[in-house]
Amino acid sequence: MAQQTMSAVTAAASPSAVSELSNTQLLHRFLVAFLLTVASFVAAGAAWGSQAANLLVVGLGWPHVLLGSLFYFNKVLKGEDSHRTHFAGLLAITLAISLVHHWQPITTFIFLYFVYHAFRDEISIYHLRRTHHRFAGPQWRPGLVLFLLGTTALAGLAQMTYPRVLRHAEVPADQLVSGQPVTFTFAPIEDSAGRDYHFRVWAPRSQPPVKTLRLPADNYPAGEIRVDGRRGELEGDLVFTPIYAGAGALPTAALSGSVPQVINSGPRLGQTFRVEADGLSGITLPVVVEGAPPPGAKVRLEVEPAFFVRYPYAFESGLVAVAVALVALLMVGVPQRVFQTRPGLRYAIPVLLLFSLVLLAVKYSRVQGLVSMPFLAFLVVFHYFSWYVFSLEKIALRRSLPDSRPAMATANPVPTRMTLLDRLLKRMSTQRGFLAAVIALNAVSFAGAYAWQVQQVHPALAYLFSFHAFLYPLIFHVTMSFAPKGPPKPRPA
Repeated sequence: MAQQTMSAVTAAASPSAVSELSNTQLLHRFLVAFLLTVASFVAAGAAWGSQAANLLVVGLGWPHVLLGSLFYFNKVLKGEDSHRTHFAGLLAITLAISLVHHWQPITTFIFLYFVYHAFRDEISIYHLRRTHHRFAGPQWRPGLVLFLLGTTALAGLAQMTYPRVLRHAEVPADQLVSGQPVTFTFAPIEDSAGRDYHFRVWAPRSQPPVKTLRLPADNYPAGEIRVDGRRGELEGDLVFTPIYAGAGALPTAALSGSVPQVINSGPRLGQTFRVEADGLSGITLPVVVEGAPPPGAKVRLEVEPAFFVRYPYAFESGLVAVAVALVALLMVGVPQRVFQTRPGLRYAIPVLLLFSLVLLAVKYSRVQGLVSMPFLAFLVVFHYFSWYVFSLEKIALRRSLPDSRPAMATANPVPTRMTLLDRLLKRMSTQRGFLAAVIALNAVSFAGAYAWQVQQVHPALAYLFSFHAFLYPLIFHVTMSFAPKGPPKPRPA
């Protein structure tokens, strides 16, 4: 989706008057990183199941953050391109975001922050590849920054399949009393009479499990038991009571013969029902608690339109249909003027189709009850592989064309004595050295992530290799990417 921005950026800066790679060649290089990402998720899913996404994000993430930091710190130490001046400000932003996240988790913001960073890097990679790494830039205009921000917001909406959740409510698990109903209240939904809605409920970190009840036969006309949007056996409705603003609760069905239904952190138990009055403002469920829930555990309920449950592929299928139609127009060259003035579309449209297919595959996996990864996790891992592929490509080009890099004027004298970091980066500036560093760091990082996330060898490992702890170096990595990239190459007259 974000790759559409590449076509808009194409006109933002004029690359050097050199031979350019075709969009077909660019797409082939994109496919290498894309297929590596798909293969890694397939292999990790087969090996680790539902833990695969977090293992990949952390296991591949630490090497990416460390390698990027090494090159950046070398520039800071040498004072290149005012990096020392910018470093303090960027570090302050990193600490501010980290403190806010520590006090009040902002995981969604952090991932969208990374999405912006990933899309921005892909645009730069597109231009650098197209001009054989002679492009020094892109020069970001205010309109393009707004366009990129809008694309990032769309990616977030695609992840959430907006406007899926209309209302939500939480109740601390330690306030539940076994055998008594729990009431989830939320702001009234106006004009709800006669409409079909779906509520889903789950209890993260609730062990031993909390249970609700279901009836042995259908007692509501539109009642269905669903797990993660998947139609289950119609063995009976969940026992629940809708609450309406100003009208109180309606009578619920008798509990005789009801069967316990587990609510935990796994697949979310849900129920589709038709609302009988306006102002739906709450739902009451009977609960059974086995033992004392762990500290901080909560039971969460969400209400959404039944459309997204009955037609779970609507958003993703629509996106794929649009992408397929654009590819068809691209193949016949209609309208020719658009593709001539914005050649980046020939690259961006196939990329949009590939990411749309990933979105559809993720949705299909979830609906079918299969192990799947969040789309944003896929994008994060793709970004890692894209950077590795691009770095190896850049090293190969520098080896074959030593003068291919843009000339960068600097007032700083060339150091006569190489530091230890200089020697390390020089070794990593070869394909063999870079691959050795990537393989070694990934091996160590995956070992640590596996030791904590799967084996839980020692609690101290959580400070480095848990998913939540890794968000802090991720914030640092994204923020430092806003450091100056060097002066842009002069435009041809």
